Amino acid sequence: MLSAKRQPTGGGAPIDPAGAEALRQRIEQQQHWRLAQAVVDGRQPGTDPDALWLEEFRGEARFYTTGSDRFVKRLVDGAWRVEYQARGGRPAA
Repeated sequence: MLSAKRQPTGGGAPIDPAGAEALRQRIEQQQHWRLAQAVVDGRQPGTDPDALWLEEFRGEARFYTTGSDRFVKRLVDGAWRVEYQARGGRPAA
C-alpha cells in the first residue's frame, strides 16, 4: 500500500521572500488608497487605477511617473485629487 505525501500543516510551498515583499507592499499601498472616504463610500474606485505608475506614497500624497510625465494625487476633502507636474518635478501652472 502506497501512502500519500502529506503537506505540512498551514500551507504547502515555502514562501518566496520577494513575493512576500511584493504582497506586503501591495497591501500597504491599498491601505493607503483607502484613506480616502470617497474610496470607502464608492465615489472613487476601490483600487487606484494608476497603481501601475505609483512610485511612492506617504502622508496624504501618492507620487507617480509615466514615462517622462509626473503627477501627484493628494487627499483633499476625503478624495484623491490629481496635480499634474511639469517636467523637472515642479507643479504645473
